[in-house]
Amino acid sequence: MKRFFSLLALLCTALIGRANNVQITGVTTTVAGSTTTVNLNISWENSWRGGPANNYDAVWVFIKYYDDNNIWQPLKMTGNNVTAPSGLTVDIASDKAGAFVYRSTDGSGSIASSSISIGVEQKAGSFDVKAFALEMVYIPQGPFWAGYNNSIGAYNYGDGSSLAPLLINSAFPPAMGNAPGQLWDPRGTGTLNSSFPTGYNAYYIMKYELSQAGYRDFLNSISYNNSDFLKERSDLTGTNYLTIGTKLFPTGVRNNLKVRSSSINVGYVGADANNNANTSAANWNEANDGEWTACGSLYWSDAAAFLDWACLRPLTELEYEKAANGPDVQVYPRFATGTYIIPPTGAIASAYTSAESQVRTSTTNYINTSDGTILAPLRSGYAADATSDRKRSGGSYYGVMDLSGNLWEYCVTTSNAAGRSFRGNVGDGILSITEGRANQNSWPGVKNTVTSANTTGEVLKEYVAGIGMKGGSFVDSYQAAVTSILQDPIAPGSPSGPPNRFAYRGYGCRGVRQP
Repeated sequence: MKRFFSLLALLCTALIGRANNVQITGVTTTVAGSTTTVNLNISWENSWRGGPANNYDAVWVFIKYYDDNNIWQPLKMTGNNVTAPSGLTVDIASDKAGAFVYRSTDGSGSIASSSISIGVEQKAGSFDVKAFALEMVYIPQGPFWAGYNNSIGAYNYGDGSSLAPLLINSAFPPAMGNAPGQLWDPRGTGTLNSSFPTGYNAYYIMKYELSQAGYRDFLNSISYNNSDFLKERSDLTGTNYLTIGTKLFPTGVRNNLKVRSSSINVGYVGADANNNANTSAANWNEANDGEWTACGSLYWSDAAAFLDWACLRPLTELEYEKAANGPDVQVYPRFATGTYIIPPTGAIASAYTSAESQVRTSTTNYINTSDGTILAPLRSGYAADATSDRKRSGGSYYGVMDLSGNLWEYCVTTSNAAGRSFRGNVGDGILSITEGRANQNSWPGVKNTVTSANTTGEVLKEYVAGIGMKGGSFVDSYQAAVTSILQDPIAPGSPSGPPNRFAYRGYGCRGVRQP
């Protein structure tokens, strides 16, 4: 008889916003004949449904199992045997790669620990199981405006003739060009793939930038059989990848991830911001070890691997603008917070903890750019608390955190043919077997080859044709954080793109998925 045995559950979360904390606990499996069910408890804080934007937050839940080849593989859901308490909906994805869990009715506040059950594919044998969760925000279907009203034609989208904002009112991509009603992109025009995500259709977007805890747990759950996976997704080498205490990103800024163990049979990446882990194994991943800090210093190949593994996909520049600005026309350049107020300065409070924030020096706009005094990535959602409004929380129209500042958002660009070819397919949860790379070769910028070393001897390990960025970062001034600004697509090693890992210190990861 087929058996499925759960040994452990691993929390993989974006732990953000003051006390925002999605948690999965108590993972078990039950087998009844030919039916296998995964049972778990889920909770998260600062949840909502309704409000002015008439949308909601959700949790994307996906499950992995450890197969006979010593590789963590996705465990598909069947859509059967789904149970949840009153007030919660469990929506199984059409490809069975995971489920969205969200409020069934309007309301706000914390979701107390709630038991849910989900039927999964049955596998012969006994396996370890891990359940993961990422907080998301639902962006509803509907029209929005691309660009802002500027008759002199700044570096932003607009109507091809008037350069005023262009209404995106269809899921079918608009024609590009300089004629009335066409989408004008000053960087270049062409034909968008007929399935290119315009932002009109509904989609979910990660509420927060990927945390270092999320990247750590990803690295600890891609393969224990092939050490190349870890080296490919970090700056570790063949000589130091098993040396305890070695930093994964030596040139990173506030990057706290290190080699935790010399054994590839246990989770061998941990957080250690307070630099005391070498004295005791219990000192890894402590309350002040910085696992909540947004994970910068990521190449696009690193972000793409995470998104593929989590069964998400990259967002497009158009989707970014809708998530940031909402449906209202932009009559002047602004940040995702709905303002164009230069962000205030302020020191870090409660550094490296789950309550890390910026000391408030005003009641106005809070975004993390180089105009402040911190000059480093902060905790994802650092500015949000129980009383903050949109401009003081760093939140967008729909409640997405840090779309302006902190870390750049990788986006599929409309400026070149490689980006325009994107058709919006999501990841399948499986990485390349030898290197732990994204296997979605139809994604722009995903190519399973390694570039040659640059002049400093670094191998950038990525190909980025068709990938751009939006929203600015702690490395850049506040002008880069304006949501409508179009950046030139990334070209690593050239004057228009970062030449090395240190230059990527302001780049993070955020993904999307259609319902």
